[in-house]
Amino acid sequence: MSKTDTINIKKINRSRVFQLISSCDKISKQDIANELSMSLPTVTQNLNELLEMGLISNNGSFVSTVGRRARAISLISDARVAVGLDITRNHIALVILDLKGNIIHSVRKRMQTAISTVFYKKLADEIYAFIDEANINRDKVLGVGITVPGIVYENGTKIGEAASIHMAPDFYDIFHDYLDIPFILLNDAKASGFAEAHFSGYTSNMLYLFLSNTVGGCILIDGKVQTGNTCRSAEFGHMTLFPHGMRCHCGRYGCADPYLCAGFLTQYSNDNLSLFFNELENGNPEYVKIFENYLQNLSIMINNIHVCFDYDIVLGGYIGGYMGKYLDQLKSLVAERLTFASDNTDFIKSCTLKLESSAVGGALHYTQAFNSSI
Repeated sequence: MSKTDTINIKKINRSRVFQLISSCDKISKQDIANELSMSLPTVTQNLNELLEMGLISNNGSFVSTVGRRARAISLISDARVAVGLDITRNHIALVILDLKGNIIHSVRKRMQTAISTVFYKKLADEIYAFIDEANINRDKVLGVGITVPGIVYENGTKIGEAASIHMAPDFYDIFHDYLDIPFILLNDAKASGFAEAHFSGYTSNMLYLFLSNTVGGCILIDGKVQTGNTCRSAEFGHMTLFPHGMRCHCGRYGCADPYLCAGFLTQYSNDNLSLFFNELENGNPEYVKIFENYLQNLSIMINNIHVCFDYDIVLGGYIGGYMGKYLDQLKSLVAERLTFASDNTDFIKSCTLKLESSAVGGALHYTQAFNSSI
């Protein structure tokens, strides 16, 4: 066996040990050996390496009625963390995730995007202040996944079309002068879909319909995000819903986005989505009528998507977080439109991750990459 093969086997073994520990609250050395069919000396060697890396700790002992009590081993989940930053036209959302994917700190605040040095400095200051507020040593931060409502090219370093916000195409290059933590740019809808698949446990095929300030989506096949040939896959908001209809932020008329984005609802509730759904739940007849119209439009969109992708469709984004209570109502409308008589509406799902899914997806980019590299 070559030296390279030996190194690769050692790395694979260490990764398997690390992944198993990560999946447990606590576990013993013997249980690791049994679960992975690995010798105790090999397990011990890998545990020592992970201890030296500061990723695991001895966490007491298991209760035993006979013999010595087995030492419990646990992941130090905050040994490394990642930051997710979601940027919209008027807000930013920040989250910190640990290695288990737990949100250990989050905040959402108003901030208007701009192509200016003032905006870049303020954004960097907000990131630094957010990390400091969480009492996180900056050396522990793996990186910042920055999500934007626009097309992202060149492995997360270039913004293409992003008509709904004011951001320079070369934001990535510019922002390096303001932030000394590694970062990457990601499409908000794809990051959100990636996070949903992770937290809901989807490992097969899924289509994620992102209903937020803008409308987009994410296609996952065998659990992997499909970006398309030009990084424009699943831009469902720009499907034509009503020819010659309302004008979209892309400049064209009749796109689905202005009919299905959060603004379609919040224009009636002082830009407050929570207020809209509170009024809806209280039976306000004006809001009920508006939402019925919204669901009619959404049912058209869902059927159009369904005939193209015979996958589960998960409703996410800001509006998706509220859809659980209204899923049966939506399914009834979709059922009236289904192209194939043999179909049912079981493919329509409400999202598991209801808050700051884009920011969470941005942070997951770094935590999952780190976990896979061990």
